[in-house]
Amino acid sequence: MGNPLVAILIATKNGSKHLFEQLTSIQNQVDVTPTIYISDDASSDETLKVVDEFGILQSNINNGTHGSAAKNFFQMIINHEVSIDEKFVFLSDQDDIWLPKKCIRAIELMRRNGADAYSGSYFSMNKRKIRYVNKARKINGVDHIFGSPGPGFTFAFQRNSFLAMQNLLRAKREHLEGIRWHDYAIYFIAIENGFKWVIDDEPMALYRLHGANDTGQAIDVKGIIFRLRFLFSGRYRQQLRCLTNFAVLPSTKKTLMFVD
Repeated sequence: MGNPLVAILIATKNGSKHLFEQLTSIQNQVDVTPTIYISDDASSDETLKVVDEFGILQSNINNGTHGSAAKNFFQMIINHEVSIDEKFVFLSDQDDIWLPKKCIRAIELMRRNGADAYSGSYFSMNKRKIRYVNKARKINGVDHIFGSPGPGFTFAFQRNSFLAMQNLLRAKREHLEGIRWHDYAIYFIAIENGFKWVIDDEPMALYRLHGANDTGQAIDVKGIIFRLRFLFSGRYRQQLRCLTNFAVLPSTKKTLMFVD
């Protein structure tokens, strides 16, 4: 049957420092054929130059001003036209490193569990250390209210579930304006609408910690304090108010059937 074709959506913003390494790690994925789609948020560095020089991958560049990574990802999901041959869709950051079997493992776990979507554990890395972060847990029906099952760059969807998510976002896009974290929002919307989600305990990527994202990683005292402050803040309540517009009654929830 050949390697499955996968679409990989990357939101970029002044990420030229690490983007080439990230693109290379995507190119080196085994047992899949990736196509990369990039939405750039008015980068002022050499991001687009890096993309242009990385000509061995097919890329669609959608330039615009979005204002945040979350808005960039939402617009990319809403606007992306999934090829009939692309059986899976992955989200990617611009500055991480994917291990060679990241894509194929996500596909295998979705198939094995009859799942609509996937997220996973990872290695966090900075100048001082590399640390394993285990995000695997049993999904209990309320955990989506409090956070994401892993960072957005670990997210993957089978084709039908991505199209379903796309339709949900398109129908109520005005309620996305107040959302700060796209991964939290996507997971909330997915679980509320009956998606079956699988979380991997095996780390398949290296997450690069830096000033723009390290406070949100609840793997040390600093990250835990940040999370607790957020949960008791007005910003958390604002996120929930926006996301409740995507909630449905339990009796109407239907788990999507996996289609290869």
